[in-house]
Amino acid sequence: MLVPVRIASVISVLMLLPGPVVAEGDGGCLVDGEPAELTGKVWRETFPGPPNYESIQDGDEPQTYWILTTDQPYCGEAYSMESGDAYRIPGELTRFQLVLDSDQYRDNQSLVFENATVTGSLFAGHTGHHHTAMLIDVEAIESASECCL
Repeated sequence: MLVPVRIASVISVLMLLPGPVVAEGDGGCLVDGEPAELTGKVWRETFPGPPNYESIQDGDEPQTYWILTTDQPYCGEAYSMESGDAYRIPGELTRFQLVLDSDQYRDNQSLVFENATVTGSLFAGHTGHHHTAMLIDVEAIESASECCL
């Protein structure tokens, strides 16, 4: 009978393929440059900006950004800007800075401090303006009901 041999062959081949990396807490591994859809609570946070990115009280410009906080932790994989090599972002990711244009900020004010689903492209933080290890360049943001979190 050929069917078991075919199944065994397929299983053998699938076992050789790399599987997804899974973070503790059942979250998947998010990859720099890939699309994502994440659900969590949107927060507005203010961080120190130029000139030193250290302390608003000591004269750094305050910069306010929206942060999506997920209940589910994720692992993250990014690529070095210098070498292009892949690396694992340390720790679990539950906070994602949202990159929005002025229309998105204006049109979605009602979602601040609410649950929302965000879709967009992921990228690793790499400047003083990036306040989470991974950010989302937002394509869409919409309300998420309490039932579905």
